[in-house]
Amino acid sequence: MKPASYDKKPKARGKLSDVEKGYNDLSKILEGNDIKSLSGSTKDIMKQQEQMVKHLNDMTPIVEKAINTVSNLDLGGLKQVFDGVTSLSNAI
Repeated sequence: MKPASYDKKPKARGKLSDVEKGYNDLSKILEGNDIKSLSGSTKDIMKQQEQMVKHLNDMTPIVEKAINTVSNLDLGGLKQVFDGVTSLSNAI
């Protein structure tokens, strides 16, 4: 039998190997021209987020008005209407 060699790196297992692979992949990206496309994608995402925030700000007054309208509804009156419809349908 031959004793194990200490100059070789043991194989990593589980999460540690996944993390190491992730770092290696990231290093490859950062070394190449892929970083340019990565920064371009980031800029696109930032533009989309800015548009989303603008749309949310535009929607806020509409949502507030809808909430105010719903909160002012006379739900007791609606219940009476539905009770009346139910009693009519039961009579038929």
